[in-house]
Amino acid sequence: MTVRIGCSPTTWGVDFADHPANPPWSRVLDDIASVGCRWIELGPVGFLPTGRDELAAELDARGLRVAGTFLFQPIWDAAAFADVRATARDTCRLIAEQGGRHLVVVDRVNPVRDATAGRSAAAVRLAGRAWREYLHRIEAIAETAAGAGVRAVLHPHCGTYLEFDDEIAAALAELPAELVGLCVDTGHLRLAGADPVRTLTDWSGRVEHVHLKDVDPVVAGRVRAEGLSFWQAVDAAVFCPIGRGMVDFPAFAAALDAVRYDGVAIIEQDRNPRSGSDPRVDVAASLEYLATLGLAPAAPDEDDHA
Repeated sequence: MTVRIGCSPTTWGVDFADHPANPPWSRVLDDIASVGCRWIELGPVGFLPTGRDELAAELDARGLRVAGTFLFQPIWDAAAFADVRATARDTCRLIAEQGGRHLVVVDRVNPVRDATAGRSAAAVRLAGRAWREYLHRIEAIAETAAGAGVRAVLHPHCGTYLEFDDEIAAALAELPAELVGLCVDTGHLRLAGADPVRTLTDWSGRVEHVHLKDVDPVVAGRVRAEGLSFWQAVDAAVFCPIGRGMVDFPAFAAALDAVRYDGVAIIEQDRNPRSGSDPRVDVAASLEYLATLGLAPAAPDEDDHA
């Protein structure tokens, strides 16, 4: 098992490049380097500098290497798909220019499913033609990625039409394996009521990327009891430092070993960018816990491929 631990700007609250409360990009890169991570997701296109040479110089100066990044766009909205695909092209170009490998395809939270995040029985699912067209849009994004030399990995996400076990299974059954892999996000799966260990094991042949995230049990209980939306849950700090929540990380680490996972695992702790907590403190705590499980950032001479 070779698991390379990295960080994402998401932990600094950066989901959208143009959010006025985003921290300066240079601070985020400095923070990631300072906690000892060498691998990084780039965040939404437009957050970091997009010039190839400028960005490469900033990453090199901090000893950071690119695993890929995410596309967090409204795939659910057919009317917006031309813009979504254009953003996918720009994102894949950025990944490829910096030597990254994966485009993490994440549907943006939509109003219908935001309201039932984490509650499968209450969630309205896509069906019939709407479902087929939804998957066709995902496949088109994956084709865009492949054309840029990048691999698309599907990221199930709370508050979207790809959240629960049945939706994940249906999507992976219909999307071609040669185009689309899977990103296992422990936190989104656990909040949705799934078992990350089982997802990793059942779909090990499709798993190409991992997000490490923990879930605060008290806030998760409020999601179910009070019907908090996904964004309300994020504001309430539903995602916590790794090792302090509901995810069984010892079992997950053992499962990574059992399936011989060889890739990057990105620490993510989604938060409101206006949160008063310090992402560096939380990431340091997560790294300290992961090290007890044998998951720690590799030394430079051990960390030579994505």
